[in-house]
Amino acid sequence: MEELLAYALLMTEGIVSWGEYQDRLHTLFLEHPTDELLLELECETTGKGTLISIQRYFNYGCTVFDRAAFGTILMKRLGREYEQCSDIREFSTKMYFLWRNLPEAVQFEKPFWALSYADDCLSYGDEGQTRTLYEEAFRFYQKTNKKSPPHPTVGSEDLIFAAIKPDSHGS
Repeated sequence: MEELLAYALLMTEGIVSWGEYQDRLHTLFLEHPTDELLLELECETTGKGTLISIQRYFNYGCTVFDRAAFGTILMKRLGREYEQCSDIREFSTKMYFLWRNLPEAVQFEKPFWALSYADDCLSYGDEGQTRTLYEEAFRFYQKTNKKSPPHPTVGSEDLIFAAIKPDSHGS
């Protein structure tokens, strides 16, 4: 499921296509035809609805979230997108919106948090620092390359703490 979450997030920012997401979903559904979430996602017809269903699962129904699996897939694809980007400001905007859709349990953790604040350096003209922050985030799982133990996902206790953390962009 972590892979589908990564694909759905990437899809909402135009980094992967609906078709690419659907291909991966179909493969997983054929492997696990009794999985209720996969069935629900097979019936979903919009990217927004897909993301909402997956977010609901990770924020309320999932008991284990493999951050390393999720992060490895997400950061690898974001790194490829970064290498191809010609406008760092446009890329930064995509990263911030992607960050806002991450599960609350990981938003304020390395390397995910960098997607929120790396663009702050652009406001005072330091594109180099912005690039350094992104590049470090995209290499994070290459460096560790270890399987992290699964962590509990957002539960009611985590939701309370996530809700009171300040948003650095004031929204």
